[in-house]
Amino acid sequence: MMFPQSFLKPAPLVAALALSACSSLMPPDHVDMVAPPQWHAPLPHQGTVLSLTQWWQQQGDPLLVELITAAQAVSPTVAQAMARVEAARAQQAAAHSALLPNVSAQVAGSRGVSQPGLALTTLQQAGLQAQWEIDLVGANRAVSRAAQANVAGSQAQWHDARVSVAAEVANLYYGLSTCTRQLALAQRDAASRQETARLTEINAKAGFLWNMGALDFAGGTVVHINAAVAGLVGAFMIGKRVGYGREAMAPHSLPLTMVGASLLWVGWFGFNAGSALEAGNSAVLAFMNTFTATAAAVLAWCLGEALMRGKASMLGAASGAVAGLVAITPAAGNVGLMGAIVIGFIAGFACLWGVHSLKKLLGADDSLDVFGVHGVGGIVGALLTGVFNTQDLGGPGLVTDWVTATVGSNGIGAQVWVQAKAVGLTVIWSAVVAAVSFKIVDLVIGLRVTEEEEREGLDISSHGETAFSK
Repeated sequence: MMFPQSFLKPAPLVAALALSACSSLMPPDHVDMVAPPQWHAPLPHQGTVLSLTQWWQQQGDPLLVELITAAQAVSPTVAQAMARVEAARAQQAAAHSALLPNVSAQVAGSRGVSQPGLALTTLQQAGLQAQWEIDLVGANRAVSRAAQANVAGSQAQWHDARVSVAAEVANLYYGLSTCTRQLALAQRDAASRQETARLTEINAKAGFLWNMGALDFAGGTVVHINAAVAGLVGAFMIGKRVGYGREAMAPHSLPLTMVGASLLWVGWFGFNAGSALEAGNSAVLAFMNTFTATAAAVLAWCLGEALMRGKASMLGAASGAVAGLVAITPAAGNVGLMGAIVIGFIAGFACLWGVHSLKKLLGADDSLDVFGVHGVGGIVGALLTGVFNTQDLGGPGLVTDWVTATVGSNGIGAQVWVQAKAVGLTVIWSAVVAAVSFKIVDLVIGLRVTEEEEREGLDISSHGETAFSK
């Protein structure tokens, strides 16, 4: 059933509309009365008793018709009250019609008196007519009062039914609003399921580590651990440099090393903060974590170096800066500021151990300490991301529902286990792929130059130039 648009308004307004509409549905008073006949008019009286339905249709208001149609459909009481009103009006019309023959007979008798043989004067005839009019009006009023009393009773019942209509309309509104809310919830659930399906499809196309639940904000696993493991495999497969371990191999230029480390520190802000992909809170957090973690790693490396050798060095500070940058890369937007400081401080000591102790244990000629700094720093940062990501330790947490953007936290142990699996998978994957790649290159063009070319220097033997004139 179609309802007027007004049914969609608030219930009090709808109830008021129903009452006012039902009041306006009652015909005007002149429809109830029957006009008395006059001498100059035909005896079938000119007054017309309209049914309520006819009167509503004559108003030409579709809202009234639609409203009362709806009311009749939802409330049998209303239909019954309307039927009683119609019956009362019919009784009124019937009573008036029954009166007309008597009136006609009286008129005929009055006119017969004036025929030849009864010499009534004009004055007598006028008096008789006046008396007849008085009797006719009195009889008509008596019948009308009786009929209208019946109509009044029916109209009282109609008034009660009209109140019921308002209640029914209010109930209809409540039911309609409930259905509307349920429909809105169903539509929202359908949209949510559709969005979930879309995001599930997108995530299915994402990386394996992502789908596994690993946290890596800017590439600690896929960049640093990957490169460190590949470099370590290459160091093993190529072998040690000529004279390694027997001849002194000091850094080429300490000032250039410091310049390079400084450029890395500044450029790393774009590397880490840019991984947020937007200038928002996550980018700001990544920027500040990059700065504080690197500073903490410099302090830790210098402190550890002073404890080991009695002195801190500029080369150690530069190495500590790189260690802090590497360690905070997977955690840049995934931990809080205090977590970043702790990660940087631990990474400074860990990478110092990796460069001095672990390097000797492995026995590889890692000339630039790629595995000691990038490998150890990347592993430490990836594992500690699982610790300090939790909101209980000041971390931002992680998105648990991408449809509603709900943020939560996994248990520390569970997340660290996921991080450890991601690290292990990266190590194995990179080691295997690097070994195969190095072997292919060795078979095609070879991995090493001759000892003479190596001693002469690759700048000259391979490129025909030198960095500095002698």
